[in-house]
Amino acid sequence: MTVKFNNPADSDGRAFIASVSGDAVTFAATLANGSVDAASRRVYSSKDTPTFTDAVLRFAKEVSLGLEEAQFVIAVAGAIRGDSVRVTNGRWFISLSGIETMLRKRPLVLNDVSAVAWSTLSLSPRDVRSLDAVAAKNEMSSRCAIIWIGEGLGAACLAVDDENRAFVLDGEGGHMTCPLDTDDQKELLGPLRLRHGHLSYERALIHCSRQPWDVCLFISLPAQRHLSYRSMA
Repeated sequence: MTVKFNNPADSDGRAFIASVSGDAVTFAATLANGSVDAASRRVYSSKDTPTFTDAVLRFAKEVSLGLEEAQFVIAVAGAIRGDSVRVTNGRWFISLSGIETMLRKRPLVLNDVSAVAWSTLSLSPRDVRSLDAVAAKNEMSSRCAIIWIGEGLGAACLAVDDENRAFVLDGEGGHMTCPLDTDDQKELLGPLRLRHGHLSYERALIHCSRQPWDVCLFISLPAQRHLSYRSMA
């Protein structure tokens, strides 16, 4: 997937961003230089807000942001397929055509883990803590696997080709089947598989966790020659 942003010089450079999870949405506006305006950050519960559109209008009113004047970027916990996007483990459905009618422009919509993968392009070495002393001495690979552990478990791959073009391939790694190979695994997670019929890595992780997660892992992948990348706009 490749992403094209409008040039800030074509407008006042402002945008607003939404991160949609199963039970809430977090909004923020950007300043003219592209940085996030921390004072504009708002979090609205889906239980208290009937629709996603209601949340958008509420945010725009509170921060005095003209919707037609700014770009709109939405990161959604869910698969981006078709016009109607269902939020995983949530009650909202997001109509892209409805948002486009309201804004008079098409919003940029990404899977939440894909958005995390794109954001890593702006990281510097001081933003990352290495878990592998040997790998820390080597240069970062041009391909990285992104493992995002938040409310659930997600995966994506970030690749940069020889012409310095970035690509993100997203996936549903958290929904893969979690095997039960050892006696300890069977004792701990066997009842969960019996209850739900299918045991995914995401379900196993959430079941075993006693506290909320907010972790992003970058795994350098070995470089391979003759890789072909396809742009998926």
